[in-house]
Amino acid sequence: MEKIFFFGGSFDPPHIGHIDIADICLEHCETLIIFPAKQSPVKLNKPSASVFQRLEMLSLSFQSANHIVIDDFELNSKKPNYTIYTIHYLKKKFPNSELTLVIGGDQWSNFNDWYKWKDILKEVKIFCLNRSDLIKENIESLPNGIQFIKDYNCKISSTEIRKMININPESVHNSLHPDVFDYILENGIYI
Repeated sequence: MEKIFFFGGSFDPPHIGHIDIADICLEHCETLIIFPAKQSPVKLNKPSASVFQRLEMLSLSFQSANHIVIDDFELNSKKPNYTIYTIHYLKKKFPNSELTLVIGGDQWSNFNDWYKWKDILKEVKIFCLNRSDLIKENIESLPNGIQFIKDYNCKISSTEIRKMININPESVHNSLHPDVFDYILENGIYI
């Protein structure tokens, strides 16, 4: 049975932390599917970069990566897309695969606020990258099907990159794939 991990987000912009997460995931699965979101149901603001620009930046970020697929399912959704809909899509597309949702510790902290979160736990496994400053609970007592990677310490923020790129572009150079950094500057994104 093929192990497929899937990872969603705004990716506005995708940064080195996302690339690190992908590398960690690929140590545990055969395929990683990345789902850029059109609009997060829990965020008020729309992404700053266009759908096309975010897809292009993701392609540049993962251009040399094997076993990574960028899927535009959520971008093409006519309604707000919730994770459970993406799970249903994946189950139809890969009926004989083991599916695992990749989230960060910040998302796990409010997971019980997610739409149909109990159904998500029944349908897929959870792979959570927890920063040491986020979740302090005893993770050994969590339900089956949830795997924590402790002390994942990437503190790069897309929000901070968007702020800083306008003030001092060089300050975020090391937080982005070099081709993504060039693409942002060439296209005047976030400026």
